[in-house]
Amino acid sequence: MEIFNFEKFIKMEIPTSGTYFRQDILTEEQKAKKLGGMFFVIRPGHQVPLHYHTERETLIICLSGEMTEIIEGKEVHLKPNDVMFILPGEKHTTVNRTDKECRYLAYYSPPVFSDITEVK
Repeated sequence: MEIFNFEKFIKMEIPTSGTYFRQDILTEEQKAKKLGGMFFVIRPGHQVPLHYHTERETLIICLSGEMTEIIEGKEVHLKPNDVMFILPGEKHTTVNRTDKECRYLAYYSPPVFSDITEVK
């Protein structure tokens, strides 16, 4: 069993360098076999590179701040407590257009981190 407390991720201190921060939170270490999870922080004015997954379904949970998810060219604004589902093959990126960092969790199945293809 694993408990994920949103408040812990909202208050977590993170390194101050880089455009975004990412940390695995659900892996084989927790004996997860069919689901993976990551915690993300995107600095103001930055974004995750445009990419897609061939097999992976993704669920994004916005914890704090605001972000724009761009999926196949369509922009969707997310705020705390919003949850978004992304299908395999959909090209997407997460953008922070605000002056405050945004924090979110991403859960995905299957839990293959190598299933990521950046779009140039």
